Amino acid sequence: MFWLREADASFRDDESTRRYIDLVIYDEEQDACELYEVKHSTQIANRQYHALMDQEACMLVEKKYGTIIRKCVLYRGKNAALENGIVYENVEQYLKALGG
Repeated sequence: MFWLREADASFRDDESTRRYIDLVIYDEEQDACELYEVKHSTQIANRQYHALMDQEACMLVEKKYGTIIRKCVLYRGKNAALENGIVYENVEQYLKALGG
């Protein structure tokens, strides 16, 4: 069974800035999850996925939702895979694929 929810994993860059991972999809049977950032941009930029690369945030997520098997940015541009393991996926294509 999959659980779709906004992530409870929050962390602080400093005393005043609080950041969140936008979305966690949890597979209870596999005790594994996928992390998503949702952006309105058509461009790829490092600042868009910094939460997905934050080790402390990822440790918090793994403690609660199991092994992270995917880190993805949903955006309006073309599909792409970065060398650091982050996947950029076109949001329209992603949503259409969910519908079968």
